[in-house]
Amino acid sequence: MQFSTNFVFEKISVAAALSMFQLSSVLNVFLGWKLFNEKHLLKKLIASIIMVIGTIIIISGR
Repeated sequence: MQFSTNFVFEKISVAAALSMFQLSSVLNVFLGWKLFNEKHLLKKLIASIIMVIGTIIIISGR
């Protein structure tokens, strides 16, 4: 993980890289709901989508 993080930071800006790392949150929400029966799926999904929208804004603003 550390190697891949350093590799990405060499290729693109840190702000863009960190925002792209947040994209995994949508997958994590679904896995938590499906595997661990976590509650409040809609609330967590909305929060994840807001982070994805922020990622799109950051990347498109480059």
